[in-house]
Amino acid sequence: MHSAPVRERDRDALEHAAARGHVAATIVGRGFELADRQGTRANAVHVRRFEALCATLAELRTDLPTRHFRDRPPLATRPATNRWRDPIRQGLRQAEQLWSNWVEERA
Repeated sequence: MHSAPVRERDRDALEHAAARGHVAATIVGRGFELADRQGTRANAVHVRRFEALCATLAELRTDLPTRHFRDRPPLATRPATNRWRDPIRQGLRQAEQLWSNWVEERA
């Protein structure tokens, strides 16, 4: 179901947060990425990633309810970890960005 590297990365990050009892997990995305640079059509690469994220959040909603930060109690924070600094995943993400910029934007 979530075979693309980026979708796995997002899902892994969310499952990690749930398993470790993190008080919050943030996946960053920018709405303008869902369209091509001219704003004339959808960018299929980013739309697929966003749809996969939405599906993952729906599937994990019991353990990871979504809400606005203002609706949460005060957050008790801990030092961040560097678990997600995997060079292979980073390379795959960069390849996806390259594909999105070179191919999807010019289609």
